[in-house]
Amino acid sequence: MNPFDSNSLSESRKEDENFFLARLQLIVVMSKACLEGFPIGKYRKQAIIENANSLFYLSLFAEHSEAGFDHPVVKDSIKTKQFYEKVRLLSVMVKAFAEGRLIGEQKRRELQENIDYVCETIMFNSKINNIDFLHVA
Repeated sequence: MNPFDSNSLSESRKEDENFFLARLQLIVVMSKACLEGFPIGKYRKQAIIENANSLFYLSLFAEHSEAGFDHPVVKDSIKTKQFYEKVRLLSVMVKAFAEGRLIGEQKRRELQENIDYVCETIMFNSKINNIDFLHVA
């Protein structure tokens, strides 16, 4: 079996897209939890930072690869570019928040606005008020 045939490449891109969306949703949930005042312990902080770093580079890959993902999240090329820029901004902001470098009400509002934009774009709605496990860092 040739690892470079079109089916393998298509499956690889689909896996990349799935990882991208899963990490994006995880970052959104963890960000919302942090904004709601849930604790950021050692392991959650590490998970946020690792996922933010991966998400940053996955968004660069998706935006600048020749083929991109098989089924892009956004169809319009200008909106696609804006979406991936917002994802990278979210990655940087979440990492800074986890490291205690994103302080102040204005920065928190900007983080929330970015989360809202990304959620609206991928049509992901997460309510964290009823998720008790987030109290454990």
